[in-house]
Amino acid sequence: MKIKYLIKKSIIILSPFFLIILLLLSFNVFKKDYTYGHKSIFFYPGSIDWLNYYKRLYFQKFKNNFDSKKKGLEQVHIFISKKNNKKLHEDIPSSTDRYVKAEIIKKKKNKIEKIKLKYKGANPYNWLFDQKEIRIKYSKKKTINNRQYYDYRISQSPVLKDYLYFKLANKIIKPAYDVKLVELFINNKSKGIHIERGVLREDFLRRNKLMPVNIYRGEQRRYDDKNLGLETKLFDNVGLWKKTSYLNFTEKNDYSDLNFFFDKIKKSATDYNAFKSLIDYENLDILSSFGAFQILTQNASKDNYHNQRFILDPWSGSNYLFVHDGTYNDVNDEIKLDYISDELMEILNINSEYLFHKYKKIYELLNNDKIIEDMIDEINSIKDAYSVSFKRDIGKIQRIYHLPNKKKETLELPNELIESLKIRKKKINNILTTNPKVTWEDTQNGFNIKIKDQMPVSNIEIKFKETKPKHIILDQNYNNLIDDNDIYFYPDEDNQFLLNLNLFSNRIITYNSEIKPNNIDKTKIINNTKFKFILENGHKIDKISAHNFFSKKKYKKKKEINIF
Repeated sequence: MKIKYLIKKSIIILSPFFLIILLLLSFNVFKKDYTYGHKSIFFYPGSIDWLNYYKRLYFQKFKNNFDSKKKGLEQVHIFISKKNNKKLHEDIPSSTDRYVKAEIIKKKKNKIEKIKLKYKGANPYNWLFDQKEIRIKYSKKKTINNRQYYDYRISQSPVLKDYLYFKLANKIIKPAYDVKLVELFINNKSKGIHIERGVLREDFLRRNKLMPVNIYRGEQRRYDDKNLGLETKLFDNVGLWKKTSYLNFTEKNDYSDLNFFFDKIKKSATDYNAFKSLIDYENLDILSSFGAFQILTQNASKDNYHNQRFILDPWSGSNYLFVHDGTYNDVNDEIKLDYISDELMEILNINSEYLFHKYKKIYELLNNDKIIEDMIDEINSIKDAYSVSFKRDIGKIQRIYHLPNKKKETLELPNELIESLKIRKKKINNILTTNPKVTWEDTQNGFNIKIKDQMPVSNIEIKFKETKPKHIILDQNYNNLIDDNDIYFYPDEDNQFLLNLNLFSNRIITYNSEIKPNNIDKTKIINNTKFKFILENGHKIDKISAHNFFSKKKYKKKKEINIF
């Protein structure tokens, strides 16, 4: 009886304390959830299971106490006082954007440096969970490698996928972030794996041997950047863009060069001279490199409403597309070659000149530059260190709750990415080296070649039954007449006709919505495209063959029966 009495008495006495603890915990959860989901404008997150998040987080931190000395990735140590740390959290989200004083030690230098620090970005994911995205600033007199600003970026996708994405960008596109995987410690406590990179500002341009020029940032997806009703109108209104660096002799509010760039994009849809000016001054190489990067990562990288960064250089005439955000998509079920993610990419991906250079670039990267092998070597070189730091990583916990339907991260990820890269190379090469679907037919005054494929028909060889014509004419404007716009082909020194052409199927862009014409509502169709050739009367074709541009293999074209 005494035991029952004691239990009953204990419950009565302790119940208020448990109730108070429960109320405090509930209040903190409500406060955290309100701050996460309701204090940032135009941010619509899913619900977070905060209680389970903190249970996993504290258990991870407990384990880290027994595994903190083992060396993994390069370590960066930041020290910040309680007072300054409190300042960053006192008026979220405004306070996260204010610099406070701190100190940093990079293990390679093993030297304490004074810095200023703030949390980065308008996204609450960047600073409300325990692992935070941080920007540091050195004094102008103590810059490191001529770099005043560093970002320590966290990831919403597995951090190794993001790292691979930025390493590919650095190999393919110039300029691009130079990135490093590090393990960040704050006040001697591991805060998990971060991506160390620079910041796109004037000093970044100078390090990449560019003069200070205009850098433009386009964001309309959410947060305080967003203008209601104009989300997909980045290419229609320069007022939606922000200038983060500018030419010394221009006004900060002068957006005329961006306006001129957008004007060229719009005119390029119907005016070849405008398109030519869009791809002049090495811009064709810049644009095709970006397109090849999209294919390799299977990621659009940018669209009509966010992740846009342009560097417009009036000195060279080059317009650089800068990769700011994204992740490597390791799924290889269906390889996408053409991304119509914004108005610029739409114009480019219906133009055969751009498509040809883009496909050439991806083939060279895979087979001449051995970029896949380089990336595999990179993953292998950091795999062991990554595995050590991954076991301590608190970032993998918040990713579970931020995106609960994502595949669970494991230590097998490096091997999975290596396998994905190998499969991707094989699949892209198969697409490039597969002969396109091509037919030909006789006409009253010549012949037609028809193609319906992603790949071009190249180096067309014409064999005649008896006599050969003096020339073959490509009827460029399809008027069935010989005029000044047409192209003449003459026999070679062996009296053979080899037409040095790369003919592409037309790409037709269809809009599924007239109300909201963004990239999601567009579809690309490969159209069956006819090319008309004119011959002198009386010459009959025996057969037509062509060569795959990439494999160099010759194949015969199927003849269609055409009664005319």
